[in-house]
Amino acid sequence: MKHFQDVNMFFLHTQNLSNELNGKVVAFDAQQFNYEFCDTEKTLRSQIEDLKREMQCNQTFLKDATFGKEYKTEHVAIGVLEKSEYPKFGA
Repeated sequence: MKHFQDVNMFFLHTQNLSNELNGKVVAFDAQQFNYEFCDTEKTLRSQIEDLKREMQCNQTFLKDATFGKEYKTEHVAIGVLEKSEYPKFGA
């Protein structure tokens, strides 16, 4: 009978350790998911801000082009909208 109790106590202790370990694994996974979500959220926010800036640059470029202002081709290619000192072609 003593042997049975010892085995039973060992089993319960092992089960408790297993439950504790599983709980820690679940908590770690949740924390890891939270970190990944935060990184994803930061990345998405950064991309949204980049898109907003690009849209603003495009609107500025379109507005200035409508009123006859010219931009250097290399500046447009890299997204830096600096106005050229050159006169509009064909003017």
